[in-house]
Amino acid sequence: DTPEIPNYLPCSIGNLECCILLIRAMYIARFETKDDIQFEKIEALLRKVLECSSDWAVRRTALFLRSINEMNKNTIRAANQLQSLYHESAVPKDAPNENIWLVSLPSSYEIGYCLGNILTSIGNLAPAADIFSRTGFLEKAAYCLLGIGKKADAEKLVIEGLEEQPDNYSLQCLLG
Repeated sequence: DTPEIPNYLPCSIGNLECCILLIRAMYIARFETKDDIQFEKIEALLRKVLECSSDWAVRRTALFLRSINEMNKNTIRAANQLQSLYHESAVPKDAPNENIWLVSLPSSYEIGYCLGNILTSIGNLAPAADIFSRTGFLEKAAYCLLGIGKKADAEKLVIEGLEEQPDNYSLQCLLG
């Protein structure tokens, strides 16, 4: 909960510059020491990108990174943000795609995986199992189902997964 700083200057950067800020935020998140100062740097960069960019791909990527960054401070809020992104995964029909190749656009698969992990970490296993099974992480979905006492459903999910992927050894190990 940082204080709101008034922005007296109009947004003077375009979508390409927003992509550069986004790449800088990704670099900080991946390669620099993870402490409160770095999280604040990332938050400031993402706030500027969200304020100035009109491109849906840039905004979606910034929202995803903000949710990941938020996990360290407020897990519930990060889960809510990721859930919104997960359910709004369709590309708008009128969206320009000029900058889609300049950013690492998260897929609904990647967003679902992160959301499932957050839900699992806070003990919300039923929705996590649903998300994991829809995104193809059957092993994680089975563990979530076992965690809520639905052994028969977990076994059924694993057997169905083995019918599609008979050489999946991690699923075979779950059956024993």
